Amino acid sequence: MTDDAVLAEIARVNRLPYGTARTLAAEQVVRQVEQEGPEEALAWAYGTLVDSLVWGEEVARAFVPFARWAAWFDAHPEHFDEADRHSLYWSFKWMVSYAADFPEIPFERIEATLADMERRYALAGHSANAVLLEKFRWAHQRGAPETEELFRAWTTSPRDEYAHCEACDPSERAQYLADLGRLEEAVRLLEETLAQDLRCGTEPADMLVQLTLAQLRFGRPESAARAYRRAVRALDDVEGDGAGIHGALVRALAEGGQDALALRHLREKQRLLLRAGTPHARWRFLTHVLAAVTLVAADEPERPVALDVVPARTVTELATWLRREAEELGRAFDERDRSDAFARRLEEAVAARRAPRPLDLGVVPEGAPPPKVDTVAGAGEAGAPAGESGSSDPEALVAAAEEHARRGEHEEAVRLFLEAGGAAATLRSTVARHWVADAAHSFWLAGRVLVRAGQDEEAVYHLESALEGFLVARRQERAHVADELVEVLRRLGRPDDAEAVVARLRG
Repeated sequence: MTDDAVLAEIARVNRLPYGTARTLAAEQVVRQVEQEGPEEALAWAYGTLVDSLVWGEEVARAFVPFARWAAWFDAHPEHFDEADRHSLYWSFKWMVSYAADFPEIPFERIEATLADMERRYALAGHSANAVLLEKFRWAHQRGAPETEELFRAWTTSPRDEYAHCEACDPSERAQYLADLGRLEEAVRLLEETLAQDLRCGTEPADMLVQLTLAQLRFGRPESAARAYRRAVRALDDVEGDGAGIHGALVRALAEGGQDALALRHLREKQRLLLRAGTPHARWRFLTHVLAAVTLVAADEPERPVALDVVPARTVTELATWLRREAEELGRAFDERDRSDAFARRLEEAVAARRAPRPLDLGVVPEGAPPPKVDTVAGAGEAGAPAGESGSSDPEALVAAAEEHARRGEHEEAVRLFLEAGGAAATLRSTVARHWVADAAHSFWLAGRVLVRAGQDEEAVYHLESALEGFLVARRQERAHVADELVEVLRRLGRPDDAEAVVARLRG
């Protein structure tokens, strides 16, 4: 291949959705450039592979190519342009954080990696903000006495281009404040940040789930319900498995008394009980779910659960399994971290309590009158939905409802949909989207069962049907189903069909 063709191939890989297909393509292009050149493209190729592994839920495999990438920079800095250098320094943050997420990585190696990051940032003249964040995270994970001091140092140090993104920064600060019981500060920070409509790979979903929990604990179920509805919508845009986010959502539902919804969301995300992007992410999911299931079991100890990945028939049996798994994993972290922080957090989770007032997720709150069209952004304002004040025209009402839905204001959207009456077709399409998602989950489950039974041929139809449903519903699960379908098709010797799946996902 010509140099231009190699560069075009790396660019093509970067346009693929994260998952098995992209990672395999990235590995292939790295091997090709290592063997055939051009050397100038190797930095970009390494960066593409590390990025693919990190966001493709294979973080453990990213450490080796990252080390080769850093070594290549030390040996040949002339082959790194400004974008390559930025990508490498940015990825240092991932590698330091993720090293701590694997209990098998020694304490000394984490300390050495953090020291290397600090040295490289100082030599390059970058702000200490990113380094201080990683020092804070490492101390917080271990419950170290210097945690609060490092938190203040991080949050007061000058930001630069390597600082935490403007959405993740306040999200992480709010989570720490909530952990300390400073809920009022956390809620204020979350609401101020959410008003700015900042977005990234995990936001605003993470902030919205945090806000749901905080408002519940304050005894504000109406505010919690609004945050929850926005969170559900934002989940579709989360990159990676979002284990901590989904676990916290299950916990919020249980604390709010929505046990059926909590168990349903757990069923949809049950694969995270066995495997998440990192062991720490899995531990967080296990712990949040344990808190939720413990609450349910306290009221209905024999309530059945329908999970195909855990040998548990009731919530009580599930709680026992969860505690055993979380204790074993947490013990490995505590031994490596030379602390008892994971054990203490596990006990705090088991001691979770119901919210002072239950979470009301009725479609339309009782007694609430439907709003008029002009309640969206003000009648006559730029960007406001079509329709006159007090209009009863179905098309105008539907337009207003869709604008509310776009902004995440689902209560207002539902009231207007109901008021529209004659616009039932539009309402049916909205409801149908959720029915399609449920059907897709059923196909996905059937396909996975067939794969485990060694019946790959039969599994293809079900996985294809699941992928079709998730594409129609624009659900995040589409990437996971596509990965599983690609793997099955490759085992069956159908590489062209596998490529077609990847193309469909990209399209």
